[in-house]
Amino acid sequence: MSLHSLSLDLETTACKIMNFKKRPKGTMFDSDSIERETFVEVMILLLKVKNNFDFNEEIEMFANTYQAYIDKAINVIGIDEANTIYHKFKKLIDAM
Repeated sequence: MSLHSLSLDLETTACKIMNFKKRPKGTMFDSDSIERETFVEVMILLLKVKNNFDFNEEIEMFANTYQAYIDKAINVIGIDEANTIYHKFKKLIDAM
C-alpha cells in the first residue's frame, strides 16, 4: 500500500471501531494526522479499544515492538516497514 492508502485505510478502520458518524477531521484518527505522526498510536489504541482495554499479550507485544515509532510520520518509518506494521495490526484486529 502507498503512504496515503495506509493512512486512509487506518482512518476508515478507526471510524468503524470508534463509531464515528463523520470523518474525524482534526483528531488523531484523521488520515492527515495518521500520515504525519499518529500511525502507530492509532493502531495501538484501536487494538486496546476493540479488546475492551483488557490485557492481551499479543497487543502488548505489538505495542512494545513498535513503540519506537510513536510520533513518527509514515515516511520516516519507511513505507515497507509501515506496511509490515499495518499488516500485523490488521491480522490482530481481524482476529478480534
